[in-house]
Amino acid sequence: MFILIAEKTSLCFTILLTFLPLLKCSNSPQPFIHVKCSGDTNYTAHSTFYHNLHKILDSLTEHGPTNGFYNNSMGEDDNQVFGLALCRGDISADNCSTCLGMARREVTEKCLMRKTAIIWYDLCFLRYSNKQFLPSQGFEDMECFPNQTGESRPYCSKFPLLCMFMRRLAQDLTSNLSKDMFAAESKPLNWVQDVYGMVQCSRDLSMSDCQRCLQFAINRIANCNYSNGGRLLGSSCNLRFEFYPFFNSNDSTDSPPTDSTPQPAHANGNNRSRNTGSNSLPPEYIFAIVFMAIIATMMLLCIVATCLLMKPKEKETCRVAPEAPPESRNAEPLKFDLDTILAATSNFSEENKLRECSLGHVYQGTLFDGREIEVNRLQWDSSQGIEQLKNEAVWTARLQHNNLFRLLGYCMEGDEKLLVYEYVSNKSLDYFLIDPVRRGQLGWDTRFMIIKGIAQGLLYLHEESPYKIVLRDLKASNIFLDRELCPKIGEFGFTRLSRGDYIAGTRGYMVPENEMREQFSVKSDIFSFGVLAIEIVSGRKRADFTQSQDAPDLLRRTWKQWMEGKVLELMDPTLVESCSISEVLRCIHVALLCVQENPADRPHMSVVNIMLNARNPSTFTNISDPPSKA
Repeated sequence: MFILIAEKTSLCFTILLTFLPLLKCSNSPQPFIHVKCSGDTNYTAHSTFYHNLHKILDSLTEHGPTNGFYNNSMGEDDNQVFGLALCRGDISADNCSTCLGMARREVTEKCLMRKTAIIWYDLCFLRYSNKQFLPSQGFEDMECFPNQTGESRPYCSKFPLLCMFMRRLAQDLTSNLSKDMFAAESKPLNWVQDVYGMVQCSRDLSMSDCQRCLQFAINRIANCNYSNGGRLLGSSCNLRFEFYPFFNSNDSTDSPPTDSTPQPAHANGNNRSRNTGSNSLPPEYIFAIVFMAIIATMMLLCIVATCLLMKPKEKETCRVAPEAPPESRNAEPLKFDLDTILAATSNFSEENKLRECSLGHVYQGTLFDGREIEVNRLQWDSSQGIEQLKNEAVWTARLQHNNLFRLLGYCMEGDEKLLVYEYVSNKSLDYFLIDPVRRGQLGWDTRFMIIKGIAQGLLYLHEESPYKIVLRDLKASNIFLDRELCPKIGEFGFTRLSRGDYIAGTRGYMVPENEMREQFSVKSDIFSFGVLAIEIVSGRKRADFTQSQDAPDLLRRTWKQWMEGKVLELMDPTLVESCSISEVLRCIHVALLCVQENPADRPHMSVVNIMLNARNPSTFTNISDPPSKA
């Protein structure tokens, strides 16, 4: 065993040595962060627009480094080109010139023949267009770029401190009337050693537009997974926050610069950057340290990967899976005989009784082959035909999806009308939510998996199954969890077997149009899904609020806290150390969209699934007031 590991590790080390020369590329220019090409029409090579564009780019790269900012226009009518270049407010003119030169080359390659383009680097950005730049455009195109590397920090409960720090930094920029419209600062926090922040506006903005742009960006921080830091980039302003120093300090501006470090062209007494860190190590030291760390890390990874490859594969954890393969969609339910069911359930003994549901009593059973089952003993209305029940069983059995409670078969002998289902060992979601101790067993990853699993199951029932199914009674007690805590939607189908005067649904999950006895639709289920998602995030049942005369309704409380920027206070306290802020906010945002009063405003489940898996929620629609009476 040891010899085999040694041989494989030696092979990894040989491969590593082969690729060591490639590590020298760390001295090469850093790639751009993001580039965006747009425009309704393209230009052609050597056209008037083409020549005007290259003249504009020449002027931006020539005059931009002087003050760190330059904008200009050239040409007339359809051939007019507007250009703008901006460098970060803490870098030298030489670094600005280098960055703008790279930006000019890259943007013309990536956005070949496009009339509108913008490119962001760490130290600068450059843009051009055939249309004049408007401040409001910088708000609309704001994009989030969270860091994907580094140690993740679960600082969910301390999120307001970060926003407060960034708002004060933005206020310092606009109140001090900085001519560079740039500010950077570090601050000790009680949840990390230090946080480092930077805000910057394009200098063609007014101070009021700059303030509005930065406030818009800070409000968007909540949509980013900021646990490792990140940045928000727009064409009018941008911000960045990290847990390590990334900007240059102005503490040493009183002393003359060294020959190898040109004095920044914008250095003055504004003290824009107030970081009090110590002097940096020489670049060659930093490179040597980083190089050695990379070598050690890669060797360690080789050893770990070798051991993992030799380790027997364990059973995979639960995944939110798609619908069953086509060959299983036409599966017919099994016809069980009554004696088998009676033996499995000990003649429907009270010890085997699991729960009561809208169609009857549910019992646990064990078949002769050891399979565990659940048997729903129907309270049958004799006015309805046996054939109808058989037909319902047949088409319900054909609905097969990993997030649906699977019907195995049925039994109809004498007065007994029985439905046989797969057995789920962890009872219902309601069983966990109503008990504080059991609720603590559901960490955030599990809850997020449950929410997405329910959404997948509803999508299948609404849009992908052979039939369009409206549940009408989606609630926590109808969501069952298997041994891996994967959700299974139960009691779907058989809705047409209910009494004609019976309105399906549970108060708290029902939409206003249902309570007023209007027609059911898929939007009824979507409303119930929104309520259920909020319950899962908050760990509270809506019924706990609706039964209290003093407390506000759970939906209205959630909406109010969302509008006030305090929605994280609604989160179950047991999730503080395990949650992902971006995922929590994404779920609440989607849930509030689902419980809007107007059914037409609620998204379809296909859209809900896309939003739940979206990393950038900038395309989410606005939320209106949730139902005032539900």
